[in-house]
Parts: sequence; structure tokens; C-alpha cells
Amino acid sequence: MIDFVTRHGLDPVRQVDLGVRVHRNRDLAALGRMAFQVMQVMTRRAEDLGRIKLDAEWPAQMIQFTPVTAQPHAHDLSVTELPPMKDVLAIG
Repeated sequence: MIDFVTRHGLDPVRQVDLGVRVHRNRDLAALGRMAFQVMQVMTRRAEDLGRIKLDAEWPAQMIQFTPVTAQPHAHDLSVTELPPMKDVLAIG
């Protein structure tokens, strides 16, 4: 979405109602880890575009706590951004 809006502006972007999305293959903790990684990429891209200035790098680890026992669990969630698919296909 960041690349699309950067190239084409916000006017072509539309919102649609997709109904309810049930994540049967991921639990809430896994979705939280994925959201952590998405935020890393979004803020990095916004900084690259000059829209924000980060005071520090995102941590490579996310600490999550189990709901019942409140035990902390560290997860290595460093992110490597992949090139756009059109660039990958152009190489092949």
C-alpha cells in the first residue's frame, strides 16, 4: 500500500467491506508477532520516504506474556524486506 500510494496517490485507493475474517491457522499471539513485524516495515518505509524520523531502531526481539501465567517469552522478529514481485519476475 505504501508503494501504491507513493506512485499513484490516495485517490485510487478504495475501502471495501470484506466481512469477518477468522484466523483459523494463527492464534492471537502469532498475529501479534506478525503485527510487530508489519509495524517495523511500515515505520522504516515512512522514514525512508521522509515522513517520520525515528529516534531509535526497532528492537529485534518482542517480549510476549502468556495470558494465564504471565510468563515472558522472547521472540526474534527481525525483518528482511523482500523486493516487489515485479522486480523478482523481471530478473527471471
